[in-house]
Amino acid sequence: MNDIDNLVKAIDPAPHTPEQGPGARELRAAITATEPSRAGRLSWKVWAVAVPAAALATFTAVSLLPTTGGLGPKPASALDFKASGDGYVVTVQDLYADPQKYAQEFKERGFAVELKLIPTSPSAVGRLIGGETTTDTPQSGPPIQPIGEGCGEPLVSCLISIRIPEGYSGSETLIMGRPPRPGEDYDGTGSIFAKGEILHCVPFVGMTVEKFTEVLSGKGVSIDSFRVTDESLERKTVPGSWLVSDATLLSPTRAVVWADPKAPEPDRSYTAVMAGCPKN
Repeated sequence: MNDIDNLVKAIDPAPHTPEQGPGARELRAAITATEPSRAGRLSWKVWAVAVPAAALATFTAVSLLPTTGGLGPKPASALDFKASGDGYVVTVQDLYADPQKYAQEFKERGFAVELKLIPTSPSAVGRLIGGETTTDTPQSGPPIQPIGEGCGEPLVSCLISIRIPEGYSGSETLIMGRPPRPGEDYDGTGSIFAKGEILHCVPFVGMTVEKFTEVLSGKGVSIDSFRVTDESLERKTVPGSWLVSDATLLSPTRAVVWADPKAPEPDRSYTAVMAGCPKN
């Protein structure tokens, strides 16, 4: 496991349903651990917000002048660079390019940047998931910032862009969310009830497992497994009368569901989102 994997595993700013019972914390950690059968795959966790901007050092463009090359057509660029105000806006044109191509295009314009895009659910697309300073240069001035707040709607194409401030130097690795390829699992998700996610404004906490299964099925999602809160156990099935407390997407079509015989207590983030939804 490399430094970026360790960094991303540590990011979990979105609150979960309160854990209960012995071993619950250990179970949650085990669920979000990197899968040993897929070396190098970043663990999936609930990421609803970006890491604090102060955690990322910023850097300066040495030059944004286009490079000169030989005659003939140039290969398509993975990144689009534009001067904007007191800095530069960089927009990803090829979401699935090799990270080395991104790094090379940054380097050609004087930026010491590595960009890694990981598959995420819609609300995390275009968000800054993590980052790493790869130089000892002290941070000063405004940080690099993502532009936008996620896609906002499921299956909607949205731009992935960052703003680089003028007047700084350094070396950075940035990790951002992108839409998954067909059949690809998520390496990061927003809360399943966040804006743009499949259960936004759906009051599912306290719903029976039977009803919740129908709701997910209607959205093309099946339940991969259950987590039993009090017993800290994984199960493939639970009684349909049990009550749902939380859920997390593993992919656009599979979910893990937390359920319990007792009525759950909604967490504050869920309550706050639902409070802003239209009243029936």
